[in-house]
Amino acid sequence: MLENYLSRLINLYGEEKISSISDKVILLAGLGGVGGATFVSLIRSGFKHLIIVDYDKVEPSNLNRQILYTKDDCGLDKTLVAKRYASLIDETIEVTTINKKISAGDEKIFAQYKIDYIVDAIDDIKGKITLINYALENNIPLISSMGMGLRKSSGDICITSLDKTYNDPLARKLRSVLRKQNLNSKAINVVFSIDKPIKQDGVIASSFFAPNIAGIKMAEFVFNHFIEK
Repeated sequence: MLENYLSRLINLYGEEKISSISDKVILLAGLGGVGGATFVSLIRSGFKHLIIVDYDKVEPSNLNRQILYTKDDCGLDKTLVAKRYASLIDETIEVTTINKKISAGDEKIFAQYKIDYIVDAIDDIKGKITLINYALENNIPLISSMGMGLRKSSGDICITSLDKTYNDPLARKLRSVLRKQNLNSKAINVVFSIDKPIKQDGVIASSFFAPNIAGIKMAEFVFNHFIEK
């Protein structure tokens, strides 16, 4: 089955390169709009070992922008739905699920695994700091998503270092926290939108386009990290 669903990708990059990523272990935190698109992109690109972390359940309000889910999934754990989705693509893909909100101290959980790359698709500052600290302390490459809600355009989403971001309140807050910990924002790769978020109170509005484009871009960045070696 590997040769079947990846045959066009192998034709593009060569069997050796695609086979080389099949044993890489990716830790993906967050399975919302951004993380869901990242997950789909990774498993359709030859990655066969993923550790996914999310504490949330699927809700009807997720369905406009979170590509992994349908109305039949409402009420189910997002990690469970994602793992089932992967098995429908290739039953040999190994997905380890961790159902929790990332917080300080979770380094002990991550230490159980040999992680080759960390993808941060959560929107909680404390969780992001935990992931960043763990990545830096263990020399694991990481990419982090900044805010994708309140954006109407997907055309201005790019990947850069955290110190070069602008028009993003989440990135600004993250830089401030890292500065207090004497951590260098230049060392953190992020995906962000140069669009200013629209002004809105209450529940954060979001379309399908920006989160999913950001998730695909993060997956491509991870893919190229290994393919270009």
